[in-house]
Amino acid sequence: MTGVKTHDDMLSAEVKKVSTEAEKLGVRVGMKGEEALEFFR
Repeated sequence: MTGVKTHDDMLSAEVKKVSTEAEKLGVRVGMKGEEALEFFR
């Protein structure tokens, strides 16, 4: 994600890059931050 200034911005921002480990958890480019965050819980 880029250009975020607040937590709310991060939740609504689109994932731009994904690490190998995040990808293994199911995070994908294009997801919203809120959706991606669920994979880390």
